[in-house]
Amino acid sequence: MTPKTRLASMATPSIAATLFLTGLAGFGISLTSCGAALPGSKAKNVDPSSCGSYASSDAGRKVKAFLEATVELNEAVIKADNYLLDTCKEMGAELGVPPEGDAKTVCNAVAVALQNHLEIAIKPEAKVELEFVPASCEVDMGIAAKAAASCGSESASCKAKALVSANVRAKCNPPEVKFNADASIIVDTSKVEAAKRAIDIGLGRILSIQRRATKPMRTAFAGWVQASSEMTKALSNAANEFGKQSLCVAGQLRAALDLQAKLKASISIQIDVSASVRASAGAGRGEKDAQ
Repeated sequence: MTPKTRLASMATPSIAATLFLTGLAGFGISLTSCGAALPGSKAKNVDPSSCGSYASSDAGRKVKAFLEATVELNEAVIKADNYLLDTCKEMGAELGVPPEGDAKTVCNAVAVALQNHLEIAIKPEAKVELEFVPASCEVDMGIAAKAAASCGSESASCKAKALVSANVRAKCNPPEVKFNADASIIVDTSKVEAAKRAIDIGLGRILSIQRRATKPMRTAFAGWVQASSEMTKALSNAANEFGKQSLCVAGQLRAALDLQAKLKASISIQIDVSASVRASAGAGRGEKDAQ
């Protein structure tokens, strides 16, 4: 079995919005007194194109690059969450697992059901064979170069845009998985067959999801975090840069920065529950990588 891979904790400044608001205060603007309907309130959605011509300055281009990276990363994380959930639902249908719940709930239930099926169906101390070639992902760095060139600077925000653009588009193909159990060790054929169907349907996809989250998605997130740090340094005087767009830009930044905890949690869940399902499929009974 392979131990769970855990996302390293990356401390990030959470005061970017506060520093930005400090800059606005120096410009004679107070968001706290504006009311929810005004553009200084946190935006409902991150939209890099919603604040007019703010990106005409260097500071504005940095902000826009950060917002674009935020949108792309968030959409990729949501897509991966949905793919993981759909995979676990399909596996769970073979194991009698209810489809209700989020990815963490359904996938953890699948992991428990899969392990239970194999423990009941196979003789004690017996081993099944679970063979696969480890999942791999290919990142096209040409995408990163193109994104960096379009941004026009060497800022952390531009680097984040490049990293996010390349890594969220990484090609991660599900590996072929082979599950074998000799008839002499089987005590419940129906449960073994159900477990095999579930493994055939989804384990390759689970391994691909785990690899994507552990490598390219985590790389993209780390770059985005560094750009968040740049925002705390660059935006303390941002009100002078954006003029009439200051409130709108502030709302966009607040919405983007507030996604940090959600993004980190989602990537961690993808890593952990994928590892849990993989471990249950091996269940200590002869899992090995086919080289």
